[in-house]
Amino acid sequence: PMAFGASAWPGYEPVYLAHDLGYFQDVNLRLDSYPDPAAAEDSFRSGKVQLAALPLERALLLRRDVPDVKIILLFSTGPGKRLDVLVTRDPVIGQYHRELQQLLQGWRKALDYVHAQPDKAEKAMARREGITPEKYRALSQGVELYSFERDQRDMIGEPPPVSSVIEAAQRDLLNQGKLRVGMDTSMLVDSTLLAEARK
Repeated sequence: PMAFGASAWPGYEPVYLAHDLGYFQDVNLRLDSYPDPAAAEDSFRSGKVQLAALPLERALLLRRDVPDVKIILLFSTGPGKRLDVLVTRDPVIGQYHRELQQLLQGWRKALDYVHAQPDKAEKAMARREGITPEKYRALSQGVELYSFERDQRDMIGEPPPVSSVIEAAQRDLLNQGKLRVGMDTSMLVDSTLLAEARK
């Protein structure tokens, strides 16, 4: 199966909610949970998962060792400049194309459920993280989930509008000495799946 890995974070929860709601019943997909973003990144790096939900900064640093890494979805914004993204490798987009399309569809339906049934969704997502709905609500303060339409708007284009955000994050990493060499950030984005969904 295609494997997805993430740590506990409100921005990633709609993927797990989609699974709990049965939206992935026909998808050959495994969802793995990790204690922190570093563990999810290590699992992606080693090939245990084909998809990882990570903060943008980690995705940029990951590209030093995994040159074919691609951002295919924006999950959420939150804690100041934080942007959470879904990464995969270039070959995976072709190998698991159908599964990726179904993943996006399930995630989109879960977002609709979050907006239509916020209390039920919150309870379900809090239960999965092992915390109370009140604590989950507090954790979610300042976290804004990307809509499907916003993803398409920010990810599709030449260059994609999100490139300016990625470039700013890259400049910060370069200034901090965490990155030695910059790159054309538009090459990091692959909007193939989102563009297909628009048709």
